[in-house]
Amino acid sequence: MQDKYFPLQLAECCLRGISRVILLNNPLSGALILAALLLESPWQALLWMLGLLWMLVSHVILTCMCVCSEEVSSGLHGFNGMLVALLMGLFSSAGDWYWWLLLPVCLGGVATSFLYSSLASFLGRWDLPVSVFPFNTVTLLYLACTGTSNPYFPNYPAQPTGAPESTNHTQLHVPQLLQGALLGVGQIFACVTLGPSLLILGAVFLFSPILAVSAISIMAALTMKPQGLFAPSPM
Repeated sequence: MQDKYFPLQLAECCLRGISRVILLNNPLSGALILAALLLESPWQALLWMLGLLWMLVSHVILTCMCVCSEEVSSGLHGFNGMLVALLMGLFSSAGDWYWWLLLPVCLGGVATSFLYSSLASFLGRWDLPVSVFPFNTVTLLYLACTGTSNPYFPNYPAQPTGAPESTNHTQLHVPQLLQGALLGVGQIFACVTLGPSLLILGAVFLFSPILAVSAISIMAALTMKPQGLFAPSPM
């Protein structure tokens, strides 16, 4: 892609950045994940792409790096901005197509770029990765500065969930187990329906079939909980 036009290089970087959220590095996988996000919620997909794009472009401008550089083209600069936009959209109680939310999403993408560059120069002395630390920091600061009563950026209140009921279960529902494993893959991108989850799993399979099988196995093991998957045995 180094000899291609700038829009094509930028599109590849964005797609790789999407796939980097789940440790993939494939633009085709990123395209499948983007299709899943659009299928789940076009509004959320718009927020995620804006956060990713603003972090990527601001990092290129701040560090005077070209788009075809190795770190940028591999998608390392962008996924933090996407994750910030993801949680801003999920926590917002203003509903879909609330255009005021575009402002903190874009600013959050730029803030993650500043924080990523600063941490990279500091942690690089000990050969430590920056990883998702910028995403966590910017998201916590945003939630701390807005809250539930903010007139422009209201959020859902954080309420602890109740303790699950303690019941004895013995019979396993295999269809529910498989569905729970597939939905668990989609939950990484806040997708709660089966169609987008299957697309995300297809993106993982496209990058590595072994990784896809491992993801299903791990999710199936994690979903084997008393609630919902086991039903009481007939008396």
